[in-house]
Amino acid sequence: MPPNSTDHNLLGEDLGRLSSGAAKTLNDQVSSRENSLLSSINDSSSISNINRNKEKWSSGVAFHPQGRYWRIGGEWYDFTEFAHPGGKEILYLARDRFDDATYAFESHHLDYKRARAIIRKYKLARPLQKDLNDSHPVAAPKLLGDDSFYSDVRRRVSKYFRTRKLDCGPNIQCLSLFWTVLSLWTLSHINLLFWNPTIPFAMLHGLFSCVLGALGHDFVHQPKYKWMAYLCLDTIGMSSDAWYREHVLQHHMYTNTPLDNHFKGTDPFLVCDPTVPRNW
Repeated sequence: MPPNSTDHNLLGEDLGRLSSGAAKTLNDQVSSRENSLLSSINDSSSISNINRNKEKWSSGVAFHPQGRYWRIGGEWYDFTEFAHPGGKEILYLARDRFDDATYAFESHHLDYKRARAIIRKYKLARPLQKDLNDSHPVAAPKLLGDDSFYSDVRRRVSKYFRTRKLDCGPNIQCLSLFWTVLSLWTLSHINLLFWNPTIPFAMLHGLFSCVLGALGHDFVHQPKYKWMAYLCLDTIGMSSDAWYREHVLQHHMYTNTPLDNHFKGTDPFLVCDPTVPRNW
C-alpha cells in the first residue's frame, strides 16, 4: 500500500530531527574550542590569565612571551594539540622564551604556503585575537609576501631538494668525520688522564674539541640528528639544549640586531652592530 500524506509528514519530521541533531553534533565538535575561548573573554580573571607577557631573559636579552598561545604574523594560534613534525621542543621554546614565533615559523618552513595552510585550523577566535594583540607590548612582525626575495629563495630551494630527492641531513663523509673525531677525542681524553698529561697532547685534545664543537653546531640545527649534537657539544662541556635555544631560535632569528645574543661582547674583534664601523 502506498504511504499516505500523513506518513510522508511523519517521515519528514523524523528526518528533520535526525538532520538537525547531526548538524548540532557536528557544529558542537567543530566549534567547541572556539566557544570555550569566547566564554573566557567574558571572565576578567581569564583575561588576566591569558595576557601574561612576563619578561623572560635569553642569553642576556629580555623578551616578553605571551606564554599560552603562539603569535605568527600578527595572528594567534593554539598549537597545544598539534603534532609538530619538528618536535615539541622548538614549538614551545618559540612560544615560551621569545616575543613572537613569526621568525621561527618563516625560517624553518621552505614550503611556507603549505605550512601556512596547515596552521589555519588552529587560529583563535577573532575577539580573542584583538584582546591578545592589544595587550602585547611588542608589535607583531608580518609574514613575507610571495614577491619578497626570501620567499623566492625558499621556493627555489624547496624545489631543488624536492626534484632531486635530496636529504637535508649530513652525508656519509660528514658522518664518517663525526665518528672519527669523536673516537680520537675519546682516546685523547683517556691519554691525558692516564698516560701523557703533557701540553702538546692537551693542545691536540683541544683541536679535537674544536672540531666536535663545529660538528655539534651543524647537528643542533636538525632535530633528527640532535642526539649527535649531544655527543658533540655536551661531551666538550657545552649545553646543546642551551645552544639550541640561543643559537637556532635567537641568533639566527635576530641576527645583527639588539635581540641577537652575539650583538655585544665580541667586539672589537667581531663587530655585529651594522651601525658601527668595522675595525678592518
